[in-house]
Formats: sequence, C-alpha cells, structure tokens
Amino acid sequence: MQELTIRRANADDIDSVYRMLCLLSRKEYDRQQFEACYLRNITNVDIIYLIAEADGEVCGFISCHAQQLLHHAGTAYEIQEMFVDEAYRGKGIGKKMLATLLSIINLTDYDVLEVTSSNWREDAHAFYMNHGFAQTHLKFTMRGNR
Repeated sequence: MQELTIRRANADDIDSVYRMLCLLSRKEYDRQQFEACYLRNITNVDIIYLIAEADGEVCGFISCHAQQLLHHAGTAYEIQEMFVDEAYRGKGIGKKMLATLLSIINLTDYDVLEVTSSNWREDAHAFYMNHGFAQTHLKFTMRGNR
C-alpha cells in the first residue's frame, strides 16, 4: 500500500459501501432500501460518511451520526458502522479513518463520541479501547417488525 486517502463518501461510492456493509453485518440488505437510505443520508448534515482508499481502491468506510440528546444536554456523536476490507487490516486504515472523523467533529461542540460493537467482535473492541474509548454501557436491542 503506497497511498492512503480518507475522503467524504459520495453517491458514486454506493456499490462499495453496500458491499462492505453486507460483509460487516454478514447479511445481504434489500438493495433498493439501502440505496434510498444511503442517498438520503449523504446529504444529511448530521451524518458523516468517510471512505478509505488505498492506491485508488475503496477499502474502508466509517459512518457517524450526530444527535441532540437530553441526557447529554447537547450533541452526541455515534459511530454507526466501521469497516476495513480484510486484506487491508492491520495497516493503520481504521486509525486514520478515526483520526479524520475526530478532526471533523472536533470542530463542533459535542459531549461524547460513542460506538456500539457486537459482542463477538473482540478485535473491534480492542481497537476502540486502544484508541481512547472506554466500555461504559451495555446495549439492549429489540427486533423490529421486518
């Protein structure tokens, strides 16, 4: 890997983001619903989508949503998705995506940056803890009707 670039995602990245998020979640999403959500979100000022490119190839993605939460009395950011292609892991791409995200949100007034990670993603847990996150909560979920 000679050149690594982190940039804002755009509509042309939809195929790469779809592929990465299907791999991350280990499931195939309804493509039409995914596209509608993606295209709506890339224009939302409260959502940050970043793409990692190594030598011109898309190899990583991170998304972060800002919310105005009462229990923070202001803005809380949450990383919703973070993925680096397996062939590119261990090369500092996740670290650079996180640093780029922080450089963006640090221009704002916010209370916290949070991330949730599935119980079985122990490598991801170690990554986040090694980059300044602390495990402070448990998350409980309830499946929707679809």
